[in-house]
Amino acid sequence: MSHLRELKKKQLRLSYYNEGFQLRYGLWLASIGFFCFLLMGFLIYLSVSRLVKNSVPDELAQVILTDIVNPKQMFLRYEVLLPLVIMTSFLFAIGIVGTHKIAGPLFAIKRYINRTRTGVYTGPLQLRKNDLLQDLAFALNNMITKFKAQETSALQTLNDAKANLEAGRVDEALEILNKKRDEARRAA
Repeated sequence: MSHLRELKKKQLRLSYYNEGFQLRYGLWLASIGFFCFLLMGFLIYLSVSRLVKNSVPDELAQVILTDIVNPKQMFLRYEVLLPLVIMTSFLFAIGIVGTHKIAGPLFAIKRYINRTRTGVYTGPLQLRKNDLLQDLAFALNNMITKFKAQETSALQTLNDAKANLEAGRVDEALEILNKKRDEARRAA
């Protein structure tokens, strides 16, 4: 039984790329929606109260306005709070789904950088077709390709210099190394 619960928790965790970011954004979006809904309700209440006060006698207006927010009739519980909870939940879900387009690429880019930093180059970074940050992935791929080319060139230079040193051609080895150093200085 506990194994099944742990598996469900793990599946839930895997559905988030960056739980802190996505939950924070979803809650932020739901909070904005909640605030807007309350503000809209307050403005509607003010409008209705002005309309009622201007169109009926004061005593009747007071009875109508008191009746609108009467907690005994559960008006606020079902007709206002239920749509508020539904809308807030909907906005939270939209926030989570919306962040997948940013959190997914950020997760993939971070993983790619960490792998490349440790020397494991698995090829260019590829994001999903509809993900955001495609331009960042493209720039990162270009940078890594350039670094790989420089690394290959530097290794080739060292191998050439080593071969010349092993063959007793010290001057040629120094010439190769000096040429590479000059290229590196010009590039910097």
